[in-house]
Amino acid sequence: RTPDSDPGNRTVEVTSNGADFTNDGRVFAYLPRVALREVVPSSAPVSGGTRVTFTGDNLGIYSDLTCRFGSSILDPVSVSDSEVVCVTPSGRAGAAVAKVISFAHEATSGEMALPFLFYPAPLLAAVEPSFGAVGGGTPVTFSGLNFLDGALCKFGRRVSSGILVSSSAILCYPPAAAASEVSVEVSNNGQDYTESSTTFLYIQPAEITSLDPSVGPGAGGSLVTVSGSGFVRGKRLQCRFGSSRPTEARWVSEAEVRCIAPASPPANVTLSVTFNGEEYLEAPLRFTFEQHISVFALSPPFGPTSGNTVVNISGQFTPSSTYACRFGFAQVAGVFVSPNQLACLSPASHEGSSKVEVSSNGVDWTGGAGGAVRFTFHEPIS
Repeated sequence: RTPDSDPGNRTVEVTSNGADFTNDGRVFAYLPRVALREVVPSSAPVSGGTRVTFTGDNLGIYSDLTCRFGSSILDPVSVSDSEVVCVTPSGRAGAAVAKVISFAHEATSGEMALPFLFYPAPLLAAVEPSFGAVGGGTPVTFSGLNFLDGALCKFGRRVSSGILVSSSAILCYPPAAAASEVSVEVSNNGQDYTESSTTFLYIQPAEITSLDPSVGPGAGGSLVTVSGSGFVRGKRLQCRFGSSRPTEARWVSEAEVRCIAPASPPANVTLSVTFNGEEYLEAPLRFTFEQHISVFALSPPFGPTSGNTVVNISGQFTPSSTYACRFGFAQVAGVFVSPNQLACLSPASHEGSSKVEVSSNGVDWTGGAGGAVRFTFHEPIS
């Protein structure tokens, strides 16, 4: 066995008695020791076939280099003085050691072992939400199997770091991109990606232009039509009034969404819409929850079928609202008189009794005990 020595040529002679040596001048060359620094990637699927690069020093000096992953020995694909490229074999899931060695270093190869991991190949099943703004940054959950810490998410050709939630879920934030549909995949080592055919859609920002109505009772239940452009039909479509819990919404078209207002104390709040459950689009107009309005009695409670009777409605009303009165199906304007009184002109109608209701937004109408107060139309007195 050769003694340790610095790199260089040394003569080798032989003796049988420890005193008299041959004088043949045979030369033995000490070569610089192979030194490994890292292997990239340092993990690969158990199926094998991953190109990995060992970096180090003095790698190109030796002609008998081999790559070793655990007990598997393979010839390198390419060798330079500072890099050796190898293709991983198939292996068992779990930790292993990776080496690049020559015959001369066989005895001390343990000093050059690098940690390596074989893992079950990841599987990508779905992403949620499946669309987001072109500006990027949408929180997207990748669902599947066999995800590892440090996994990467790829949106088209752009890569972002993933946050491991569990072995079956990763949270990723897509980078900015032009409006388009792109493939999305996952990699545990930054090199081997899934092949799932899953896609993500980059969309232009939507715009809200109006709310109808923009006022509703504090009891909730108002059907609010949100108008605008670029509305996407997402399965997590929701509306949020102020800081209240989001409520489900209904997609009508790319220009219309309908929301149901929740109950709220009197307040003037923002209304926001989300199409993917993550990004909220705020309306430029605010929504006002008014104090509950109610109708107690009519004076007079009857009038001619020709209409034009001034009917004073007693109840509870909000001074800021624009009111309407409804006699059966006929709607007329209401005039705020005081917090306890409105005035309406009765419409022309057929003889009989009609339910009278009041609305502050043209959508939500009062009822009252037994359904509503009633106004009786009679034939004109001659």
